[in-house]
Amino acid sequence: MALKEKEIQAIEDLCTQEQCCIDKYTKYCSEAKDPVLQNLYKQIAQKEREHLQSLKQVYLLMLKDLKR
Repeated sequence: MALKEKEIQAIEDLCTQEQCCIDKYTKYCSEAKDPVLQNLYKQIAQKEREHLQSLKQVYLLMLKDLKR
């Protein structure tokens, strides 16, 4: 496996992990009774969505570069 392919696989794995975090924090938010905790979990889930979006952009750029 070439280095670029390993990098792409690593980014795919990170995307999976970020999605897992989004799911967990969204679940925690819905289960929390304390409004402060609900807000905290909602904010963390949003940050994780931003991380996932950034990773997806890098992923697409790497795929595009790999096809050259």
